Formats: sequence, C-alpha cells, structure tokens
Amino acid sequence: MLTSPQVRNKVTMILGGQVELPKPPPHPSPVPTAITCPPATTTYPALHRKLQNYITSFQYNHTGLPPFFALRRDRGMNHITAISREMIKEGLPIQCVEATFLAVYLTMVALKFLDGHTALPLTSDPEPPLTIQGAGKGCRKYCGVMRLPISFKTECDGSTYRHIVLGVYAHTGMNARVGATGAGAGGGGGAGGASTWAWGALGISRRKTLMYKDVDFPTLSSLVKNFKESYEASWHTVLKAYIGLPFSYQEADTSRIQWRCLPVDMSKPWVSCAAAIDQYPR
Repeated sequence: MLTSPQVRNKVTMILGGQVELPKPPPHPSPVPTAITCPPATTTYPALHRKLQNYITSFQYNHTGLPPFFALRRDRGMNHITAISREMIKEGLPIQCVEATFLAVYLTMVALKFLDGHTALPLTSDPEPPLTIQGAGKGCRKYCGVMRLPISFKTECDGSTYRHIVLGVYAHTGMNARVGATGAGAGGGGGAGGASTWAWGALGISRRKTLMYKDVDFPTLSSLVKNFKESYEASWHTVLKAYIGLPFSYQEADTSRIQWRCLPVDMSKPWVSCAAAIDQYPR
C-alpha cells in the first residue's frame, strides 16, 4: 500500500506526463444501432412507440449539471439536425430539451423514410452506423404528420419548474378517444365517430407520466389536459402552457423556430383554456 507522500508523488508524476497511462477501452454507445420501422400497411402510432423507445434508451440525465450539448433555441432546423446527430453519436444521457430536439429529428427522418426511402442514416458519421430500416416504402399517409413544441411552467413547494415535449398530430387509422367535438387539428370526430387523426407526445422526464403519450387524444386540449392532470398527480400546479409553431421537414432550414406562440394561463377556467388551445392549430 502506498503512503500519503508516495501517492502525492505519483499524482505529481501523472500530471506532469512522466507516467504513461493505459488507454481506456472504447465506450460503446448505449443506444440501439437501428430503429426497425413497421410495415407500410400500419399507421403512424406503431412508429410513434418505437421512436419513444429509442429516445428513452438514452436515459434521463440526473446529474443536475448543464446539458452535455450546446443547445440553442434561437436557431433553425439545421441546428436541431446537427445537435441530434451529435447526441446519437455520443449516446449520453439527456433531459427534456435534448429529447425534444431528438424527437423532432427522428420524426423528420423516419417519416421521410416511410414516404418512400429504403433506409436512411440518422447521422452523417459512420460511427455508429445507425439507420432507420424496415418495410415502409411508399406509405404516403405519413406526410401529413404535424409536430409542434408544447412546454409547461409549473410550481411545487415554492419552486418553479419548466418542461417541454413534442406534440404530434398524426393519422391513426382507428377511432381516437371518444367525446371530442369539432374537426381539423383542433378536434376529432364526435363520440362513436370514425376519427382518423389524433394527438400524442414524445419526450423524456423523471416521471413516465410527463413524457410519452399515445396518439389517441382527439384534440390538442385533451392532450394538454392529460399533462395537467399528470402534473397535479405529482403535486405540481401548472401555471402556464406554451404552444409553438409546427416544425419544418427541411433539415437545412435556417429559419428561427418559434417555440412559444400561444401562451395559456392555466389558472383560468379550463373551458376557456381548452377553447384557446383547440383554436390554435386550425
């Protein structure tokens, strides 16, 4: 066993470059090497769950330190594309903003793939050789998927918290949750109606109820209300909800992304909140 002076001497030699340390073994990325897509005969929800499983595989960053990546929300899709590729390459733990970046990128690439490509790489770097693959060629129904940011400001025990997820409006091919009224992106078919479009969400959080949501919410307000109820079950009071503009499908787009276009004061009666939220995407 080394004495304290010997340890200090050894540390000094290492810091001074007098000792050649062995190189650590390469650290394999903990995330999967590919996402296998469903057949073209299925609808978007089958892909939605696979994309969430991939995002979850990065694991949540519990360190309390700043993000491992230089995130800028004052830039365009080109920045989201570059950062997402870097995240995929490194495979480090992420938090909600990184997960939203990743969800935007993954949905963009996956939907392009399902629209007629045979395989698309998720990163420009050959390591890791991560691709989306499967039998999705020629599935035109995916083109109409709309994606927009949904963020929340909450309070618990006197502290303020913020969170963000990616809202997804997509074709389902089946009845959404019954009880919706209206039409278009704000509302699905009425009770018993054949609604073929619905809302869901992708993201990551410490709590499973505050990230992924299946694509079966007939209105945007019903999705937001589910998050509100999930927060309340975790003893949080939702102060504000913010909804941004839809994301582009052009990965080189430099237009600044609008993350918060509709602020919703969640202290008001829910009827008025829901009306404002459902009017927004129409």
